[in-house]
Amino acid sequence: MQELDRRTLLQTGVMGVTAGIGLSGIAGRGQATGTSPDKAPAYTTETSAISLPDPVTEPLWTKQFDGDTYARYAYGGEAVYVRVSPQNDIDSTQLLAINAETGEVRWQRDFSSEFIDIRPFEDNVLVQQGSTITAYDPPSGSQQWTIEYPSEGEHRRLTTSLVREKTFLVTSEEEGITDNQLLGVDQSTGEIIWNKTISLPGAHQEATLPFSPNEYVMFATADGHRILDLDARTGEVFGTYTIPVAEPIASSDSLIVSLREYPENYTLVNSSSYTGSSSTEVVRVFESFDSDPVLTLSGPRIPQIDGRRGDLKYGIIDEGQFRAVAVPSGETLWTQSIDTDINHQIGGWVNGLFYHLTNTPASAGYTAKLAARQISTGQVEWSRTIYENMQTEDSRPPYINLRSYSDPVIVGRANGDFLALDAATGTVEEWAISLTTEGDNYDLYRANQDGFVMTTTDTYAPESTSLSMFPAPDSDSSSDSPSDGSDSPTESPSEGNLSLSLSPSSVTSGTTTDVGVTVTDSATGDAVVDATVSLSALGLSATTDLNGEATLSINTNDPDEYTISVSKDGYADTTTTLTVEDSESSDASFQDVLGTIGDYNSGNASFQDVLQAIADYNANN
Repeated sequence: MQELDRRTLLQTGVMGVTAGIGLSGIAGRGQATGTSPDKAPAYTTETSAISLPDPVTEPLWTKQFDGDTYARYAYGGEAVYVRVSPQNDIDSTQLLAINAETGEVRWQRDFSSEFIDIRPFEDNVLVQQGSTITAYDPPSGSQQWTIEYPSEGEHRRLTTSLVREKTFLVTSEEEGITDNQLLGVDQSTGEIIWNKTISLPGAHQEATLPFSPNEYVMFATADGHRILDLDARTGEVFGTYTIPVAEPIASSDSLIVSLREYPENYTLVNSSSYTGSSSTEVVRVFESFDSDPVLTLSGPRIPQIDGRRGDLKYGIIDEGQFRAVAVPSGETLWTQSIDTDINHQIGGWVNGLFYHLTNTPASAGYTAKLAARQISTGQVEWSRTIYENMQTEDSRPPYINLRSYSDPVIVGRANGDFLALDAATGTVEEWAISLTTEGDNYDLYRANQDGFVMTTTDTYAPESTSLSMFPAPDSDSSSDSPSDGSDSPTESPSEGNLSLSLSPSSVTSGTTTDVGVTVTDSATGDAVVDATVSLSALGLSATTDLNGEATLSINTNDPDEYTISVSKDGYADTTTTLTVEDSESSDASFQDVLGTIGDYNSGNASFQDVLQAIADYNANN
């Protein structure tokens, strides 16, 4: 079944604990009411249930596993990795690599340990067992390399991040230690390139490792947080900083802290604390860790409602209000009155909308509603009742979650029904899943770039898991006639167009240069998440993050023009050209150096880019 730990409790809260851990989740029943003045309401019925389309979508395959089971989908790797601990053998664990499309078991590995952790990457599958990390080849399962984490103590969990597509950063998540080891490991060979001991200002609780191209590392403690600005490939530290625990969060035994760097030259440190039935969240915005934050937001809940580049916005849910704030200016954009005595959950953003899920407590009869709100005004574009007055056999609320970073939005009911709603209108689409296997918990995982949706059905006594793979719903599709009886047809939108930019757009042969690729929707300017960026001639690929950004590390001795392609469901494929210049004929000028420094100051180039520009200038002048 899904693992549940302190991190899960803090991230999901009391109402979300029964959801387990997943990339997406569940929900189900309702109504939609349009409020935009230039369009008619999509739905007006207050109490009609969302009906499953007929027929429902059939699985590509289903497998049953007995014992404690944990599954991870490998994005871009076309595989599912399943960890199974048999019920009658607590000292052994099996790892299975399953073909995502066919369900065929590619390979299997047996371990003499109750616990292993799986970290799938495109070129490696990392398995942690105690203090040992072993890399396996994804297609064959053959061992590539193994390392031992060089620190005393029982390291039940190590955390790993792949930086610049060549280097793994590895550190321990063990709590209570005051010194932590940070390793740089070569992705191909497993060689430990560098190893640093980090002295902490208190007992370790959390570690934040960077995702390319950001290279801040943070170790969070209840007494203060240690931050390193470093070059992940060499281990060179450019700066070390210590920041205090966020007020009003005092020293806390239940603390979750994360750090995120943005290209606009500011960094967010998000802190969450959970005590009893209440929670506190603080978002601090830093332009430099040498000075105080330029903006601090605090409240019981501070969800992000817009993550587009240059348009970062957070909401503060507190004291009967939902207030939207621009980052980093702190400007209040709008305020809406809401009932803060019920549970609120905020999903992702699609085409100018974000998704707001509410769930009433048992005393009011479990009722859940999903609303699409306009990012610019907070007004409700459409809403649906997911379920109302639902009864449960125990004191837990009905399990509900939602996946809403793409169109369509997926919701479902706690009985294993999943439906797709058009992100713009709330229209029920033709794609739907009905899990027939009885279980205590249902989860859904999306992987749209590979065209699959994975579900798990967990049973707790005795422990077992049913795992199924389904074709994903078509992106940006909509039915001509809504499946719940509404007579409001909608037109099927045409395929969208992508815009992409490179920074830099030309590099020099014989050197390693990180090229940033930014992908946006041509019509809206929104960042496009989970787009696949490829340079097939050099065997490189990456996936865009929540800011629509990805990084390709270019290293070739062959000067030429190379095609970079971008693909995403619901969009036409797009290409652009990257020029690789001959190092001997490169005409690097002092203006090039100044331009790169300007890009560095604006967040569009790294410090290594500046050094490279200076080196190119010196080599050619």
